[in-house]
Amino acid sequence: MSFEKFAKVVCGIDDLQADAHFSSQFNLISHKGKLLCDHVGRVESLKKDFEPVAKRLGIKNADLPWENATVRSPDYREYYSGALKSMVEQRYAADIERFGYEF
Repeated sequence: MSFEKFAKVVCGIDDLQADAHFSSQFNLISHKGKLLCDHVGRVESLKKDFEPVAKRLGIKNADLPWENATVRSPDYREYYSGALKSMVEQRYAADIERFGYEF
């Protein structure tokens, strides 16, 4: 299944029906619109975003290995056609807004 076809299928599943892997990430870390955690890291900057967590936990020299990395363009926007972009923007509007992503 192509990425576009997969994304279209996922966009057709609302959060109440979606597997956690496909639901809004904001829904997973919030309750009634209120964030339940005090730090959110991103996979694309995990090493940097993990530093304050390691410091807070007293972990010295924490090194997160980058395993199973996919070799592809780092710009996620390159994978979305105009129609798919609109679908994803609508389906994941809360994530895009709250986490500062943009198309």
